[in-house]
This record gives sequence, structure tokens and C-alpha cells, in this order.
Amino acid sequence: MSEFSCPIVRVTIIPHPNADAIEIAQVGDFQSIVKKGQFKDGDLGVYIPEQAIVPQWLLEDMNMWDATRGKGGLAGSLGNRVKAIKLRGVLSQGLMLAGVPYSPQAILVTAEQYEGNQGAALLMEGEDASEALGIKKWEPKVPSHMAGKIAGVDLAATLGYDFDNIKKKPDLFAEGEEVVITEKIHGTLMQIGVVPSSMANDRYYKGRVTLSSKGMGRQGFVLDHTDDTNLYVQAAMKHDLFEKALKFFGDAADEMDKPYFMVGEVYGLTLSGAGVQDLTYDREQLGYRMFDVVCGTRGNEEWFAWEEFCGTAEAMDVPIVPVLFIGPFSKAVVLEHTDGNTVVQPAMTRNYISQIREGVVVKATDGSYHQSYGRKIAKSVSEAYLLRKGETTEFA
Repeated sequence: MSEFSCPIVRVTIIPHPNADAIEIAQVGDFQSIVKKGQFKDGDLGVYIPEQAIVPQWLLEDMNMWDATRGKGGLAGSLGNRVKAIKLRGVLSQGLMLAGVPYSPQAILVTAEQYEGNQGAALLMEGEDASEALGIKKWEPKVPSHMAGKIAGVDLAATLGYDFDNIKKKPDLFAEGEEVVITEKIHGTLMQIGVVPSSMANDRYYKGRVTLSSKGMGRQGFVLDHTDDTNLYVQAAMKHDLFEKALKFFGDAADEMDKPYFMVGEVYGLTLSGAGVQDLTYDREQLGYRMFDVVCGTRGNEEWFAWEEFCGTAEAMDVPIVPVLFIGPFSKAVVLEHTDGNTVVQPAMTRNYISQIREGVVVKATDGSYHQSYGRKIAKSVSEAYLLRKGETTEFA
């Protein structure tokens, strides 16, 4: 499960190949550009990741606040959101904040509050500094057509679905183990569950089928399947997913007395013509691709291995995300497939506009687990996607 944090980490300092006044601070497989001499190799610091919202006082403390303009030097309308940038030809993901050394394993970080109170927090290596620093994860305002009406709240009938960037867990996969690499589509996650008869509820589709999104599902919210103004309802109806899910998983859910969930991505355009996200995939209307199937409730999930997943999708007549590679894992193979153009779009046509790839998802084909990290699944995000310009969107 992916969790937002600003961890206390040790940095590895690497010379910048194209500049003398800045250096590269390596944090796992992430890299952040820092001023030369700000850190020594092995120093502790706070890693502030992408999508973090940094409070004004901290931006001022880091000399990243413009008092004249009343905004910070980062992304977003207030200049306070951390976003990937490229400095002198090197990708920088996140900020590094230096702390005051307290011991070989701990540092002091500023903990000033808006009320003007001064203070410091003592934090050990590996601990999360986000609360002490008042840093929060950026949560974009979800459009009304993606929020929808709520039919009920049931954690057992929904999933909490998310996973980390592979750079955050560089040892998740063993060199040479068999993985599948699929394209990560820039759409919005839709989860459809089939609950056993013992969990039937008349607010669900035919009493058995639940619908939710990534953000809603995390909170246990089930969307109202009769709300035809909602994007997820429209997509599920267009692709006949309620009926397909009930037909395929209904008996199994009763036999196991556990819910089954199919998880996929809705992408392209809404029925009104707006983009689901800022990548619209040749303006395909309410496209859908499935990428996971799971049985069970939170903390007790049994994810389908790749072969079983593919067989299920074929039997259900449901399209899956594009497969880019199946074979032995290596970081080079992941990097090779991370960048490039999407393969979701149809073959070249007269009106075809090539579109970048968001990135890829890497998954162990046998569905195995890592002893520390859990399920072996991670994303790798394309540099072109991170640095794209214009009205970018990141709705859940």
C-alpha cells in the first residue's frame, strides 16, 4: 500500500554532470538537486516527495518564498506544491531538507507553527517528518461527475487500492524473477465488487454488485449505481460490467463467502466531451481496461496471479491494460519500457495525435509477496509525463 510520508533518510551525494554549483542527492532510486556543499555523503535529511504541499513558513525557511508575489517557488497556484523538474539536464524528484545533527541516527527539524511558536522535533532515521513540518499530500478537487452520490459505507464491500513507485522500493523485485510490465493508463480507477449473498444490500446493483473509485473506495464509500450522471456508472453501463461481474463472480463469492473485485481504469473522454484526465487517448469515449482481480477483504486479499487474471479477463470478455513485456526483471528492462508513447490508442489514422505514456506497472507474474513490502507490484513513471506542461490533472 502506498503511503505519503516525508522520511528521514541518508543521502548519497553525486556530482552534477552539467553544473558546478549544484549536486545530486540520491535517495533510494530518487534523486533531488541540492546546492553544492549543502549535504555531505551519508548525511541525514528530510525527503519531501512529489505531490507534497509545503507550508509558507517552511518555504520561507528554505528561501523558496517570494514575499512580493505572495507565493512560493514551486508548482501550483500558490507555488507550494512539489513537482518533478529538470535542472541542467537532470531530473529532480522531490526536495531535500537539511536538519541539525543530534546523533548519528537522529536530527532536529524545525517545527514552527502558523501561530508563531518556535520549536524543533527530534526525529530518528526512517521516521516520518510530515506532521512535524506541517506538510500534507496534495489532493486535487475531484470534479462533481467523478464524485457521485453515495449509496452506503462498507469497508468489506470496497477496496483500499494503491501501490508505490518502484524508486521507493528498489529491492522489491529480485534480479531475474519473472515479471509482467503493463502500460499505466492516465485515467481514473474504477472498482466493481461482487459480494456474497450473506452481504447482500438492496442499495447495490441487484443486491450484490458494488461500485467505487480509488478515493471513495479507500474510505469505504459505495457509489449509487443508479446515478447516471456519474462517470463510473456511465462507464460500467457502457461496458456491461455490472452484469459481467455478477455472472462470473456471483457463485464463487457465495461459495467462498467473500467478495470479489475487478479493478480497472476508465480513460479518454466523458460523455460530455471533457477529458477524464489531461491525456485523452485519441479522444476515446469512456474507454476501459482491467488490470487486477482480487478475492477477499482488506488485509486478507488474495490477488489473482497473472495467468489466472488473463484467463478471467478472457472468460469475461473484458479488455486488459496493454502488456509491454513478460520476462526476467531488471532495472534496465523497466526503464526501457517506462518512457515512450502510449500503445492504448488505435493504429495510426489521419486524425491520430501521438500521446505520451504515463509509465508502467511492474508485477510479479506468480503473485508473490515481499517479506517487508507485501505484494510485489510497483509503478515506474515516465519522465515526459512528470514534466508535461499545460492543464495537468491527477484525479484519483
